Amino acid sequence: MSIHETLVHGHDCANHQCKIHHGQAPASVRRPWSKAGQAPQYAPDLGILARHVKLTLSIDPERRVLVGTASTTVEASFSAVNEVFFEAADSVKFEKVYVAGSDAALTYRTVDGGIIAVLPARLEKGAKIEIAIDYHLEKPKAGIYFTGPAVMYPNKPFQTWTQGEDQDSHHWFPVAGADYPNHKMTCEAIITVPAAYTALSNGKLLSETADDKNGTRTFHWHQTRPHTSYLFTLAIGAFIKLEKHWRGMPVQLYCDPSLEEQAREYFEGTENLIELFSKLTGVDYPWEGKYAQVMVQNFMFGGMENTTMTTMTDSILANHETRAEYRKSEIRLNAHELFHHWFGDLITCKAWAHAFLNEGTTTYSEVLTMEALYGIMERDYYVKTVRDTYMREDARYRRPLVTNLYVDPMDMFDAHTYQKGGLTHHMLRYILGDDGYFATLRTFLLDNAYQTVDTNDLLKAIAKVTGRNLTQFFDQWMYGAGFPEYKVSYAFDEAKKTASVRVQQTQKLEDATGIFTMPIVFSFGFADGSSQEFKPTVANADETFTFALKQPPTIFRFDPSNWVLKTVDLKGVPKKMLLSQLAHDTTVMSRVDAAQALESIGGTGVVEALEAACKSSIHWGVSVEAANCLGRLKNVKAMRALKRLITHDDPAVRRAVVRNLGEYKHDSVVSLLAGIASSANEKSQFVRAESLQSLGKTKSAKAFDVLKAALEVSSWNDIIRVGALSGLAASEDDRAVEVLVAYAGPGYSIQARPAAIKGLGVLAKAKPKLALRQLHGVIETFELDQYTLNLAAVTALGESKSRKSLPLLKHLEQNAKDARIRRSASQEIEEIVDPMEEHVSDVARVSSELARLNKDVRNIKRGMRSSSRKKVF
Repeated sequence: MSIHETLVHGHDCANHQCKIHHGQAPASVRRPWSKAGQAPQYAPDLGILARHVKLTLSIDPERRVLVGTASTTVEASFSAVNEVFFEAADSVKFEKVYVAGSDAALTYRTVDGGIIAVLPARLEKGAKIEIAIDYHLEKPKAGIYFTGPAVMYPNKPFQTWTQGEDQDSHHWFPVAGADYPNHKMTCEAIITVPAAYTALSNGKLLSETADDKNGTRTFHWHQTRPHTSYLFTLAIGAFIKLEKHWRGMPVQLYCDPSLEEQAREYFEGTENLIELFSKLTGVDYPWEGKYAQVMVQNFMFGGMENTTMTTMTDSILANHETRAEYRKSEIRLNAHELFHHWFGDLITCKAWAHAFLNEGTTTYSEVLTMEALYGIMERDYYVKTVRDTYMREDARYRRPLVTNLYVDPMDMFDAHTYQKGGLTHHMLRYILGDDGYFATLRTFLLDNAYQTVDTNDLLKAIAKVTGRNLTQFFDQWMYGAGFPEYKVSYAFDEAKKTASVRVQQTQKLEDATGIFTMPIVFSFGFADGSSQEFKPTVANADETFTFALKQPPTIFRFDPSNWVLKTVDLKGVPKKMLLSQLAHDTTVMSRVDAAQALESIGGTGVVEALEAACKSSIHWGVSVEAANCLGRLKNVKAMRALKRLITHDDPAVRRAVVRNLGEYKHDSVVSLLAGIASSANEKSQFVRAESLQSLGKTKSAKAFDVLKAALEVSSWNDIIRVGALSGLAASEDDRAVEVLVAYAGPGYSIQARPAAIKGLGVLAKAKPKLALRQLHGVIETFELDQYTLNLAAVTALGESKSRKSLPLLKHLEQNAKDARIRRSASQEIEEIVDPMEEHVSDVARVSSELARLNKDVRNIKRGMRSSSRKKVF
């Protein structure tokens, strides 16, 4: 699963400037991961094993109806059993439970979380029985989603699709034993739908038959290799099919006909990715029948790796105006979900504590894909963007990569699991070498194929293949928390021709964060173009390394290929060497590290060096990071340099330039940004959107009219409109409130509405008397099952920093259907309540406040209503 959100502007977070510069925020602002007394979570016992599930279903996407039979073959696993538990949500309405092939009903009783079926006779260890359950669905809260036209969205097609991860499959069919990843089963689905629709599921299509009399079609899908319950899938719609082949196997993409052109270009190269991953892992694509993708509307994730048929959000599909800039994002999402068919599907974490084995490994597949398609420099810079994403989260809370201290499994689907999990694989590859690392992946897969695994199984595979005992590495990076923060200083002894490098680890030692032991590459570059490289192990809080060199170096590099997850402070390296490193080094990250060190040092020549780095042709990432440094310098010389860079050929660099120009509130900058935002000469929609945000940040009185006019501009995924809405919020113009309220309502796109809601949160903080009540009024109209809007609501309420927002936050914390919304609401409540409590000494006053909040929550529950607001603009 990819939890990459449909980002503001629909563009890639890789190009966003990290809010936490050069590492983590002060520890005082970091929230604890788990509450005091948090009970650890464990996988459930398996008294029975589900071996095969056969779903015979009739589904009408337009009437939002599902009726059918779930027939499950179960086996007594260790000892004889007399009854079988089926996990099922309240939406699953049981009609009859019986032994398949028999008319005699089985007795069952309803219990918390499902039913217990009483078997007709004792089932001995190893014996099997097939239990059939006739059922229908009523108002499912999760698991299965029916989408289609609405009053304010009349052109949406009817579609039905499922989403099982983390534990939501039991919302649409009864799951024997438990809806949990610690057991696997084969499956088949026989799905009857109206004739205009196509029904898709896991595995191979055995048959497709038409019933002209009833106006239906029936599709029979069968998967012969076992997978876990959250990977079961259905997708129904009036889809068209695109098809290629990999070694004779169908490679398919299904989408709405209106998206055919975009999908065809997105789909290009998918079969080559299957070949790439088969070679890298040493294991051929491990499923039979097909590899398919289906593009659906309103999907809450980027994609979901349902076995043999990935579900994707259709918002990932760029058009001809944006594809050149967005193509890498498409490829990375494609790669991520495909690689899950090895890691996550072929082998699956047996408990959510080990979720990084699924998601971290597949995040690393994005790195491998960038390397294979675009080269080492692209790989190294993409690793930096992955690191920055993780560090932004680490600034808010820190946890071990492997932990069973969580409230809801979805809590584990965060940047620790994805991004840090991916970076641990990058470090394993560094330590083991390519041969050892990829051989380990192959052994890990083959030894555990179609089974469930935990972190110790990966440790065993490493030892089996390489003979290496990496227990210390696992203790630091998997079971420990945080990362090393290196402070590096350099000196050269001319007489002895030795370089001394002092390395200090400055991270705060607390909880699960300690001193790290890691090999680090120290590289010295010389004027003649040659270099010397050393790889000592850095293992202490403060140590100095001395190296004999053939001549005085002009460049000193610390981990130049960015293998180690870390921050590094190079201010102790001579400025002259840093200037040389920024201008002449052959690695992307050494130049980036030098740019950031020079930014911190400042002084003569720094702006000129950063401007020259922006013009460098070594890699676009160096130019972006140099532009970010110029933005943070916030002086006149840096502003002028950014203005000169506005004509850069690369749109990714121009985006960085206009983003950083927003740091300067100068009339010339206002005019420049307004011109870019309004000009048809700027062909990049991303650059125009970024310029609108930056224009708002200048808070110029001239910005409002430009921003409001931009709301009329159509663009892919509404990126220009979103940029204008974000700019209006940043402008803090009183007139923006009414505009944002309008765009937060129904009738506008799924991209624009969250941007407007978040914008109201910004204004509610800056102008609470003007905007706070309007923000609350908008949020009170939401339905609790709309993930994107509710996430925006939580963000906006937290941004408001108002105690008056607490009742709405508490309502979302208690009632939102998605666990991520509930956790986010809880975190925002803490951010508001903690500062308030610092100034409250009277316990009675706190109790009174909590009583008032609970009363307000009850009032909100009674007052929630569906929105009927119409367009204003």
